[in-house]
Amino acid sequence: MDRRGDRGQIIIVVALVLATVLVALALILNSAIYTENLSTRETTDSGDVAAEFDTRFAEVADALTYVNTHHDDSAGTIDENFTAIADRWASDVSGQYAMGGAAVSVTVDETAAGTVIRQDDASRNFTADGSSDPEWTLADGVDELSGFEMTVTRDELAENHDDAFNVTLNGSSKAWSVYVFNGTTDDEIVVFSGLEQNVDPDANRCEIEATDATLDFADQALVGADGTIVDCPALAVDDKLNGSVAVEYGNGDAAVGTYELFVDGDATITDEEFADRPDSPYTTDAIVDADVTVTFHRSDVRHAQSRTVRAGGLVYRA
Repeated sequence: MDRRGDRGQIIIVVALVLATVLVALALILNSAIYTENLSTRETTDSGDVAAEFDTRFAEVADALTYVNTHHDDSAGTIDENFTAIADRWASDVSGQYAMGGAAVSVTVDETAAGTVIRQDDASRNFTADGSSDPEWTLADGVDELSGFEMTVTRDELAENHDDAFNVTLNGSSKAWSVYVFNGTTDDEIVVFSGLEQNVDPDANRCEIEATDATLDFADQALVGADGTIVDCPALAVDDKLNGSVAVEYGNGDAAVGTYELFVDGDATITDEEFADRPDSPYTTDAIVDADVTVTFHRSDVRHAQSRTVRAGGLVYRA
């Protein structure tokens, strides 16, 4: 027998086995790399889509703000205009995506009607219109309060907390109040708050050095006329407050400026306390929130998300 021939056959067989193993290992490695790349790409795409949704819903919120400011003859008119603006916005955005074969649609699923209370006259104090009473109720039976902002002028505020202008959310068993006065020593506007008889001017307090400042209750911030922003936890409604509330102003003659707040459709408004627009303060119908669905279409891929868009941030809910 030719032993050299046997050895040659064995070497060939071993070489074929090694080649097969190497090919298999290469296939496994390539599969792992492909899977990792696919996973990374899907994760990145998901992040991009999430950011895109955030951007688009912010634009829908801007559309709601525009409608509540400019189209407020009646709740029906507001609904029609909001839907029309949302459709036009979706068409414009789809045009931006057209080159990539994508499209965007927006559906207004449901809207909640309510009332916006405004004072646009920056030279007027915060008293009622009809009675000129400095102690008055803006709205009663409020289950949801949103978009509450007011801008005050420091020099028109009281110079001590005893006479300070105040806002109260008055519930059936508890009341929470915010006081605003002129901190004359450091040219500051001072804000403090608390429940009923437990209001301590030094406990829950924040200040901003400014000639004019906006109190943003939703974001719990003081914003100066120069853009300075100061965090203000004193503007956060106490979580012990519950149930429907009345929104009340006290010492309304100790503050001058503008304000805006949205209340739900079940709230009671005393019309006699308000002026006819364009005089201030006035009330008008508004969309306080809207359930909206935004959908992205691209070839066989579809991403849809629904959110509630509010007229300003939520301040209080019963």
